[in-house]
Amino acid sequence: MRWLLLLVSAASARGEPWLDWQANLTALSRQAMAHVKRDILSKTVGYEIGTELNGEGGDDTPYCTLDNETLAWMSPEPALTCKMAGGLERCWWTWVPTSVAEGATPEGPVPLVVDMHGLGACASTQAWYSGWRQIAEREGFVVVWPQGTYDLHSFWGEMWDGVPGWNGGWCCGAPAEYMDDVPDTQFIRQVIAETVRTDYIDERRIYAAGHSTGCIMAQRLALDAPELIAAVGCHSGQEMLFPLHAYHSTPGYRARPVPIYEVHGVHDGIVRYDQTAFWPGSEENMVTWANRSRCEPEPVVTASVNPDSGERFVTHTYEGCKDGIRHALLALPDITNWWAAHCPFITLGYTTIDTTQLAWDFIKEFSQP
Repeated sequence: MRWLLLLVSAASARGEPWLDWQANLTALSRQAMAHVKRDILSKTVGYEIGTELNGEGGDDTPYCTLDNETLAWMSPEPALTCKMAGGLERCWWTWVPTSVAEGATPEGPVPLVVDMHGLGACASTQAWYSGWRQIAEREGFVVVWPQGTYDLHSFWGEMWDGVPGWNGGWCCGAPAEYMDDVPDTQFIRQVIAETVRTDYIDERRIYAAGHSTGCIMAQRLALDAPELIAAVGCHSGQEMLFPLHAYHSTPGYRARPVPIYEVHGVHDGIVRYDQTAFWPGSEENMVTWANRSRCEPEPVVTASVNPDSGERFVTHTYEGCKDGIRHALLALPDITNWWAAHCPFITLGYTTIDTTQLAWDFIKEFSQP
């Protein structure tokens, strides 16, 4: 498939207007992360991540640091693990909350959430704002934050070089361009295998989460590893596998469909909520999942309002699916800033809806048979 990327790259060099999304997407992603960085730094957190998001080259050159000090602000401190996977050194942090670390919970083994960062972000910044850490402490489960590859040369040139990301399909960044040469599904399988060696992980309750391209990767895992992932709860991403790859992945999925819960700002200026020539569209994405799972053809649409703030949110739920699963899309129409709509996390102050808690409330109902 690389010949296709080279062909498109050549068309881009000729100035084909329909390819402007490449430069625009990169610029928007970096702008969004700059806003996130500013808002995180404005909070009293005891740890500055400015250089974590943006290195010496300035705000448009993100990179990720991987050492034991990066997340030293957490209590307890997460453990950093680096091992070879698919010919590349890959790293991840594992966070075991106090409620689990002090001993086995009364209920026995606990769930595991794999929380993946977005394009241009880092595993450690995802730990800051995704909200999974706070929920894990309250409800007693383990979180891992894997690091996407960030040192690859891009066929598109400098605008993608070194941008952290995932091979979630045909979007986005250098890891996606290298396709199976960056075997991220294999990497996440290895992360999970290493984590479940402990005696406190319930292998029937392993969940995938993520933001933006991390959400794209989470949905890929639902197709690539349905025997492993109990459910997906993620933000601002859609399934974007190449059609042929998705076709070959679906036999396992049809044997055991995976529930999907996706949160999306309607005015997202990066991963568009509405269908475009490039983006599948959030509602259309849910239709695809519903068809794969043999759900009822029409969703149950529920409009809700946060009584404290007046902020609206709309849930599209597909029911009557195979094996009793459900799929749901949480749409947020009241976040009007394009970058805030792409990052709908209560931890950042961009929404008054605790979207991560709602995602957890949905996915925790499901487990492997």
